Amino acid sequence: MAPSISLSLGADSFSLALGPNFRLDHSPGRPLLKAGRGQASYACRLGSYRIKSRAEELRPYSAFEVLEAGPGRARIRFPGLATLVATAATGPGGLDSLGLAFEDIEGDFNRLVLAIPAQAGDRIYGCGEQYSFLDLRGRRVPLWCEEQGVGRGPNAIRLAAELVAGAGGNRLSTYYPIPAFLSSAGWSCACELRAWARFDFRRLREHRLLFWEIPRRVDFEVCPKAVSKARTWDPAVLVGGLSLRAGRQSQPPAWAFEGLILGVQGGTKEVLAKAEVLEKAGAPLAGLWAQDWCGRKLTGFGSQLWWNWETDAGLYPDLAGLAQGLADRGIRLLGYINPFLALDGPLYAQAQAQGLCAKDGQGRDYHLQTAGFPAAVLDLTKPETRTWIKGIIKAQLLSQGFSGWMADFGEYLPTDAVLDCGESAELVHNAYPVLWAQVNAQAVAEAGMEGEILWFCRSGGLGSSRYAPAFWAGDQCVDWSRDDGLPSVIPAALSLGLSGSAFWHADLGGYTTVAWLRRSRELLCRWAELSAFTPIMRSHEGNRPGRNAQAWSDPATAAAVAAMARVHAALAPYTLALAEEYGWTGLPLMRALFMAYPEDPRCANLAYEYLYGPDLLVAPVLKRGRRHRLVYVPAGDWLELWTGRSVH
Repeated sequence: MAPSISLSLGADSFSLALGPNFRLDHSPGRPLLKAGRGQASYACRLGSYRIKSRAEELRPYSAFEVLEAGPGRARIRFPGLATLVATAATGPGGLDSLGLAFEDIEGDFNRLVLAIPAQAGDRIYGCGEQYSFLDLRGRRVPLWCEEQGVGRGPNAIRLAAELVAGAGGNRLSTYYPIPAFLSSAGWSCACELRAWARFDFRRLREHRLLFWEIPRRVDFEVCPKAVSKARTWDPAVLVGGLSLRAGRQSQPPAWAFEGLILGVQGGTKEVLAKAEVLEKAGAPLAGLWAQDWCGRKLTGFGSQLWWNWETDAGLYPDLAGLAQGLADRGIRLLGYINPFLALDGPLYAQAQAQGLCAKDGQGRDYHLQTAGFPAAVLDLTKPETRTWIKGIIKAQLLSQGFSGWMADFGEYLPTDAVLDCGESAELVHNAYPVLWAQVNAQAVAEAGMEGEILWFCRSGGLGSSRYAPAFWAGDQCVDWSRDDGLPSVIPAALSLGLSGSAFWHADLGGYTTVAWLRRSRELLCRWAELSAFTPIMRSHEGNRPGRNAQAWSDPATAAAVAAMARVHAALAPYTLALAEEYGWTGLPLMRALFMAYPEDPRCANLAYEYLYGPDLLVAPVLKRGRRHRLVYVPAGDWLELWTGRSVH
């Protein structure tokens, strides 16, 4: 039986309800909608944005007229604004759904506020990849794709990064924002939009969603338990529904779960020597990730890649032979690519001649200053650009034997760029990482290699999960800081899982070495312990490899990393089963404890321990110099993995 809408009318108010525990209220004192116009300024430095709204005018729309009120559909006109169309349906996950859309818009509005009733004690989860908070209640969350920032929290590293380069970010900046969330009151919300948005969860009685455009749709899904019994919910069902709306990821190839993907660079001889150290220590190697296959640049930020997507024959004189030799040993070769082109590379000359790059206001190629050197950004809205870069992926990566790659960046598209599609880059910015993921997926599909290739993105938006088989957490500092170090990747994984994605990992050991930060052996080994209990285990040398402890630095470190790689490989059948479960249910592999224990209040905001599937409770040591940590163990019969000791 299809769900029905209940529309209750007062003299100057209404309530639109789906079941007894979800409703939208409107009255003159608390209007459902505010709308208006505004202009924005976007200041960007190294992928971090300072965004301000200027001349913004918002006013409430209190007057309304009911045009239609049926059991499954209501149309309510707000004079001077638009007609709100509310439709009840069965959502893609079998949940009761209430969809909102706007028709007959009566002006050039580019600001809209939607007010959703809230209850005291409600918790909010999701909004994409959030590194500092699991429960977002009490936060005002911007939804804009950007660099996460260096340091991010109230610390000296963040302050220095901000002062020197404007790249400090903040505790809510993220590579992967998704305009979707779930409430512990038993419902979820997913919005289809392209522009900047901000979800304000700070108020006691309502949540305010601010959009810098009229959204295409806003959909709510209600948990069956919440409909039948107040204050209970099933987060797993809601997450399953969100994953269908966002798009469930395709399953990575099974080999990706079967050991360590060792991050290496330096040329054929050096990468093989590093791999040999780990193999002798007993590490099962699923792959070698040679990110510098295209060459390197030494910049003020460290050792970076030359963004010209052709083989550096000096470093790798026989790349195809290297790939084949590794494949004969059961090891895959992985590489790197992004949607930038170094200005001094031959590929940029080709792209420039064919007009494939985003333009500035004078019709010239838009040159961006990245961390160390300028580059041009590909205009992925142009069909010819998409065809060209797919050809590069097929010829330079797939044809040479790469079994995967890091599909980096996606968050730098300037808001004042001129694009082939004719749309404002303000509206394309959040969609650009989705286009980048789509291009990579199409290249693999056109080569007939779907299901064989592991490629992974750091940036994303609503829809990226339809294309990318894996994501990674981006550029964390090589330290223990809560907001940008080892601890930060756990809430990142959990929040992204709650937003519909499942196949995730982090750079083992972190990436960013700046100022006084150096990766210690202890941090590297603790990070390996965490990475063993994630779907993919991949290391990174970092931006300053010589200042960081590496897996091959000494026999003790190699042994410790190898031991956790063996754990990861031993879990491969379990991980594969979880991957198949995700395909059916949308359940992420790394799960916040409240997903399995929604009625246990202690589990509601545990951001630094998690379930890996239904059977493993993972609580890594996250502080320097510690050998133990406190762990909350929910109800059930638990055994400590390493000792077999019963834990209650």
